[in-house]
Amino acid sequence: MPRFTTRNHAQNLPVLLKEINRVLKDNGFLIAIREPIKSLLYRYDLRKFGRKETKQGATENIYSKTEWRKYFNQAGFELNFFEEFNRNDQKTKIFKIPIFRLFNGILFSRYYFFAVKIKQL
Repeated sequence: MPRFTTRNHAQNLPVLLKEINRVLKDNGFLIAIREPIKSLLYRYDLRKFGRKETKQGATENIYSKTEWRKYFNQAGFELNFFEEFNRNDQKTKIFKIPIFRLFNGILFSRYYFFAVKIKQL
């Protein structure tokens, strides 16, 4: 039996998404929030997402929007991204300023996913 956990901690994301697809009704949907997404400048990020967690044995995967879309499409989903600025912390208040929202996906990535199961013919 494949072993997986939720979210970006999945050890085998394609298997997880295919299982979710299997149990959903046709035109069912999946909403995923707070999933990490590589920004365009991710490779220059000195914080190295998940480094501490990985050293402790946790699976920490971070994918680009292109990679997320590929995995969801392969599992039979149509994936859409929507900006997510609903938290009330200080950083989010700054990101809500319209000029900073232009940098979403470039300097940082704040999105939620809405995936619809593609009806099988």
